[in-house]
Amino acid sequence: MKKIIIAIVLLLLIAVYVSIVQSCHIDGSIQRELRITVIDDSSRPVAGASVIYLDHAYQIYRDNPDFMKIKDDVREWAKMHTSSTVTGSDGSAKLHVWLPAAFRRYLFWETGEFRTIGNIEVNAEGFTPYKGSLSSVVGSEKFSINRKNMKGQVTLRRKVSHNNRLIRIVVKTSDAQSLRWL
Repeated sequence: MKKIIIAIVLLLLIAVYVSIVQSCHIDGSIQRELRITVIDDSSRPVAGASVIYLDHAYQIYRDNPDFMKIKDDVREWAKMHTSSTVTGSDGSAKLHVWLPAAFRRYLFWETGEFRTIGNIEVNAEGFTPYKGSLSSVVGSEKFSINRKNMKGQVTLRRKVSHNNRLIRIVVKTSDAQSLRWL
């Protein structure tokens, strides 16, 4: 019985050693799920809002006219650098985004982190558009590689309509006898 226990312990030690020695360090990108809830300034959900994620690389190149001429290549490249959707009736939206990550992969586990780099743009009819960093929406600049999804919330402000303002004009007659409201 003692020999079996010693053999099992030795096998476990060998497995741990092999997993540590055979680790792989990766600097690259990782895909994660992003769930965003869009509400108005009264905390009611905003349905039909357009939610767009733009990573840092896409933001650099999107305004370059030479880059945008290569449309077929840009479409393929943009798939990993942008993501968009529309909120449902409950004001929520789910995106799959690629984020920069650095991690070490062992035989049985991973360690490391991914960074929340990029911007979120939210547009809805009747509201002021929102543009902000992903880290401000999800509340952190980095997360553990073991985290599979992130949640965030965006509050939109209603646009102020200038057409409904009450305008009062005071007209004074030349003889200063009366004032009239129009």
